Amino acid sequence: MRRAPRALTLLGVAATLALLGTFISLSPTGTQAAGSSGSPASAWAWGYNFAGQLGNGTSSSNSTPVAVSLPNGTTVLAIAGGLNHSLALTPSGQVLAWGYNAYGQLGDATTLNRFTPVRTSLPSGTTVTAIAGGEYHSLALTSTGQVLACP
Repeated sequence: MRRAPRALTLLGVAATLALLGTFISLSPTGTQAAGSSGSPASAWAWGYNFAGQLGNGTSSSNSTPVAVSLPNGTTVLAIAGGLNHSLALTPSGQVLAWGYNAYGQLGDATTLNRFTPVRTSLPSGTTVTAIAGGEYHSLALTSTGQVLACP
């Protein structure tokens, strides 16, 4: 069997994610409204929040954007949303996750809901380059082309 070039393989993964209703989006760095109080490369969320999926430390829903409570000094390169959980990718290739976690979709080796971002437990030396959130799972594409899944 002939192997497809890496670019075609990655496009296939992206197409599959799109068909599954998974959305990957860049952080609001370039779209931040003039005069807003958030810092560049921060993360903002709004909507239903029963399990902390907004990442602001509460379970109160919001119809307007609220800042995600990122760890001090953390910037965001990309964000992704699952059914009731959220993910953020940092420039260093680490993944943060928060929200509903009954199936371990946050990848922090627990099934506890998280109301603020926690670091995903990645294999040592792993650098993530893209993230995606599904209904009850999360995906990460590594710099070596490997796809990691939680749970």
